[in-house]
Amino acid sequence: MLQIQLFGVPSFRIAGCQCRGQLGQAGQLLASFLFCFPGRVFRLDYLRDLFWGEMDESRARAAMNTALWRLRKLLAQQGKTESNHIPLVQRSEIVLNLTDELSTDARAFEQAAQGALSAAVAPMQEIFQLCSCVESYSGPLLDGETSGWAVAERERLHGLYIRILSLLANHYTRVGQFEEAIAVANKILRADPLREATHRDLIVLFALNEQRASAIRQFERLRALLREELGVAPVRETASLVDALRSDAFREHFVKLQENCFGPSTILA
Repeated sequence: MLQIQLFGVPSFRIAGCQCRGQLGQAGQLLASFLFCFPGRVFRLDYLRDLFWGEMDESRARAAMNTALWRLRKLLAQQGKTESNHIPLVQRSEIVLNLTDELSTDARAFEQAAQGALSAAVAPMQEIFQLCSCVESYSGPLLDGETSGWAVAERERLHGLYIRILSLLANHYTRVGQFEEAIAVANKILRADPLREATHRDLIVLFALNEQRASAIRQFERLRALLREELGVAPVRETASLVDALRSDAFREHFVKLQENCFGPSTILA
């Protein structure tokens, strides 16, 4: 079975063994591109310009033909040489299809995420689905690759990951599982440290969990981070939480904010 990893540093494995050097550097990037966009038809001249644009036309054509030949050979090693996932070239176009037997970690994550977002199930079952989805995201797509198409796809999947985390934190918060919500909020901030709305939600969660000192420290960390990275102060909505934290009836104030944690504006960001 061919295992295709696109999260982190891309790798291709057959029966658990790394397929090193079989595709070449440019060939591996071309393969990653096709696996990122399964079922989409691309013109061969577009791919030549994208991956071998610095070469003259004849050399670029030869390099791409070699890369495609290597990819077809790699896919055929599964013993299904006639399988419809092998890149199909028709005249001046190419398309690669994924099947149940041939998928990628990125595709599996996206399908799980869309399924979780559209599910109409009991809250605890939805939490389970969201946790499973989060576990399937193992890092930025094609980490380190700076091509425009890779950066755009990386940001799209990263945004979906943040959306799933926000929804999971929202569910935990609504059922009063504050420790779990705090852990998920911290996971969001590891992926997006300057997300002030999540810092604000985390302050509320600490307060709801009777951790007033931790809530104040979270605000101080945010203030220092914004000053160092952006040269700005927290917005008034965030700063006003500190006054509430120092009041005697702080918990009653934050209970009123519980329903707003990880709300629609956060989830859809």
